[in-house]
Amino acid sequence: MAYDSDAQRLLVLTPPPQNQTWIFDAEGWGWQRLHTNHPDDRPGSAPLVYEEHLRRFVLFGVLDPASQQSNRTWVFQDGLWQQLLVENPPEVVGGCAEMTYDPIGERVLLLASDGNSAGLAYTYALENNRWEQLNAPPLPAVLPGGACPLGEMTYDASDQRALYFGGAYDESEFLGPNLWELREDGAASTGWVELGLEFLRPSPLQHNFPYSQSGILTFRYSPRYRRSMLVIRDDTTGLTM
Repeated sequence: MAYDSDAQRLLVLTPPPQNQTWIFDAEGWGWQRLHTNHPDDRPGSAPLVYEEHLRRFVLFGVLDPASQQSNRTWVFQDGLWQQLLVENPPEVVGGCAEMTYDPIGERVLLLASDGNSAGLAYTYALENNRWEQLNAPPLPAVLPGGACPLGEMTYDASDQRALYFGGAYDESEFLGPNLWELREDGAASTGWVELGLEFLRPSPLQHNFPYSQSGILTFRYSPRYRRSMLVIRDDTTGLTM
């Protein structure tokens, strides 16, 4: 799911066997199915973002028809899905990828793992239809051996920084969830910096929520409140916050 800030609507691409594209317009007709083509790959849980300066949606890292991992990039624009012929596509294994859009740099940021044994995730940027790996040390955010419990990424437009919230690992030891910031100095990235959980302030709007699994529900920047908002579920308390 991704939000089109120009048309002020949500877009959802459903997985097989439906393979359908839906939009939600809160000011109009609610949910509507778009009768369009769909990517040849299987979208599954592949990350989807809206690229504001080009007014298009970007989808990455879906499964191909043989259920093998694909590093293809697709875009949805003018009512059609098209495979984007990009240079230097990242090698990603197991659907292990998260994306966000950087409106300041006018680029899509990707955090992804290539299935390396160290459990590391690398950072890439999509600019001018070309993927480039950033000069940033990898983030220990993936279980060694390729299992992929990646968290969520967002871009905080107020502070002009990319944020990641999720688990970190040291070999096979789970270090717990944490908050990370991507810091850059000009064209050279200095990498992911651990901020710590003290940067998270619980919301006074905690409430029960009908969701059956513990974990991160969403991590998004709210232009209305000018802050990044993290929604997590704790089944031990039954709270969403």
